[in-house]
Amino acid sequence: MRTILDTLAAQGGEQTNPAELTARVRVALGRAITDQWFGAERELHVIGLDTQLEQVLDQAIHGGGAMEPGLADTLMQETAKALARQESSGEPSVLVVAPALRPLLARFLRRRLSQLAVLSQAEIPDERGLRVTTLVGAMH
Repeated sequence: MRTILDTLAAQGGEQTNPAELTARVRVALGRAITDQWFGAERELHVIGLDTQLEQVLDQAIHGGGAMEPGLADTLMQETAKALARQESSGEPSVLVVAPALRPLLARFLRRRLSQLAVLSQAEIPDERGLRVTTLVGAMH
């Protein structure tokens, strides 16, 4: 709780955008968020996004925040497949994405994949290693 208050106190005066404040608090809480899903594991086995898909989503966000319907459907289907593969291998249901994509993807994917956690790369503590075990967008 102290970390949240410290972060809000430090950032609250200069940053008034709620989404940006949330992102900064999540980074400050990164260790607790990561521990919740992975315990003491040093190497985190996660779901990732294919590089091209990540670029398309980033362009959509910077172009107004909307995804075309075909892309949205494909993203949901591909993420559901990746999630099934991740769960079948006994790994946590965690998708790690670029910080700018986390809020949009968390809101969008939560609709149908409520068991999926979407974390930002910035929320992962430096001492933890990431290993992408399943990719969204590269399953063809």
